[in-house]
Amino acid sequence: MGKIAKLKDLAGSVSESYLMYLPAEANRERVKVYCLDILREALEKRKAELEEKLGKKLEISIVSKEEFDRLTGIVGERDEREISLGVETGILIGDPLNHSYTLGDYVVASCNREAYELLKWVASRPGEACGVVIYGKTGVGKSHLIQGFAWASLFKTQNVAFFRAQSFIDLVLKLFSQRASVQDAMSKVVNKCHWILIDDFQFLTPDKLGSVREVFFSLTEQALSRGRKVVVTSDVKPDMWQNVHPRLAQRLTLTGCVAINPPDSEFVVTYIREKLKAEGRNITEDALKVVEKLSFSSVRELHRLVTALLLRGVSVVDEAAMLSVVGSLYGSSVMMRPMIEDRLFYAWKQILSCFFDPYEVQEILAGREGMLESEAKKVLKEVKTGFVCAVHGIYPASKVCPLLGVGRSTFYRLLSRGAETPVARAAMREAEKLLGEGEK
Repeated sequence: MGKIAKLKDLAGSVSESYLMYLPAEANRERVKVYCLDILREALEKRKAELEEKLGKKLEISIVSKEEFDRLTGIVGERDEREISLGVETGILIGDPLNHSYTLGDYVVASCNREAYELLKWVASRPGEACGVVIYGKTGVGKSHLIQGFAWASLFKTQNVAFFRAQSFIDLVLKLFSQRASVQDAMSKVVNKCHWILIDDFQFLTPDKLGSVREVFFSLTEQALSRGRKVVVTSDVKPDMWQNVHPRLAQRLTLTGCVAINPPDSEFVVTYIREKLKAEGRNITEDALKVVEKLSFSSVRELHRLVTALLLRGVSVVDEAAMLSVVGSLYGSSVMMRPMIEDRLFYAWKQILSCFFDPYEVQEILAGREGMLESEAKKVLKEVKTGFVCAVHGIYPASKVCPLLGVGRSTFYRLLSRGAETPVARAAMREAEKLLGEGEK
């Protein structure tokens, strides 16, 4: 497994050691976890015999790609040489994968199930051309999902090219500067790899990167014509990409374009329970009820909460422990202020989901309602009117106005209109229902 070479033959070094070339992170982790102690033990038992036979002192080391490049003098060729994972797995080209981003650690809930099921379906179609875009705001788990499928594919002996957008940009610009054949380099990637994955595609969209996008367009065309799978992630929906040729967007969404939304209550409860369980901790149902209606914009925020719970060192997280941690993270008051505000936000988000698709909800909550279509803007105005009518007298305008992105004058103007339209009445009834449940 891997490549073994004398360092002095590669770089003129006088070193008497040998190096096992394992540039792919998967194999380095495998060797560290399963093989290193066994190899060292076997080496100690036969050290004298082996050294006498080889006439050299033996040493086992595990180094990074960068350290290997420094030792051997091979610098700047990482993206052009084959990175072997051994006979049991596929080949990884490009950036290393995060070893903790596996499908086994990926929590599936309603907020991300569609994206997960789509990639699962794609993975079950070997040899079939597929183009997929996974979009959603930063921190919702897009990178984890595609890297999880990359690991799964590698261990099915399928070859994977994985590039973060900036790495792909750097590679292409480097090839241009060296007057190398970019087309040949991309053809090698297509010939070798079953999957081509680009993380954070939105960074390829600035106008000045037109030449890089042309290269990626060519790569995508070649890959799909050869029955490969091209998957990209993006912080924004494809129809919001700037400077991207419609044909490229069409190719990339050939099989599907799905959103991963911020964590919902199902995800929050499952994530906290599973992460605590993995650390040998339990959590009570009352403790879970404290957080299931809180709003988390990203998985990173949830990770912060779980870390704080683990640091308390208790074997069972009960309601009191959860209230204390929530209070320390989200406000000086243990319960009331953060929970009241989160209940209001939760109600607003639920109401929006009744009238808009998940991506539109995300844009509204992020204060980017100007990106909506004109008809959607009219509906949003009616929804705001109904919501204002429902919460007036329960919450002060100072709490509601920032949530809706309106000033006080607009707040009272909406209130004076009243819930006269069907949409406004429906929004008002839904708000009353949600906030009523919250009070119970």
